[in-house]
Amino acid sequence: MRKKTIIFSFISVIVLTGGYFGYKEYTRKKTDLSHVKAGLSIQSSDLIKEFESDEDAANKKYLPKEDFIIEVTGTIKDIRKDDKGRYTVVLQGDAGTLSSVQCAVDSTHNDAIQALQKGTTVSMKGVVTGFNADELLGSDVFLSRSVIAKD
Repeated sequence: MRKKTIIFSFISVIVLTGGYFGYKEYTRKKTDLSHVKAGLSIQSSDLIKEFESDEDAANKKYLPKEDFIIEVTGTIKDIRKDDKGRYTVVLQGDAGTLSSVQCAVDSTHNDAIQALQKGTTVSMKGVVTGFNADELLGSDVFLSRSVIAKD
């Protein structure tokens, strides 16, 4: 009888501990990047060139790292708002090209984005999530969870 009580207690502790950690992971929120230091600062045109010249090397450097935050500085080409109220800040690549860095803005920072204007220079922090190369329409590097970088 004593063995059954010990085994039942041990299993109960394991189940409760697993449930606790499962709940913590399920309710975990993404870190607000405005308080995170960027691991790398780069100009938008240089980031695009890096992907265009050797996409595989750039993918290895940026893509598999969810916690690798970069700061991209460039001139605002466009600020887009979709039908769900999500903003995307488009940073110009080299002058005369259609290439850009598209920064999908963290929705908790929409108020700060509304103060930005086309043609001004801004630094955005975010996580690189992809690259799209198109000879006719230019290349695009995509950042998610983007916020305006504060000095």
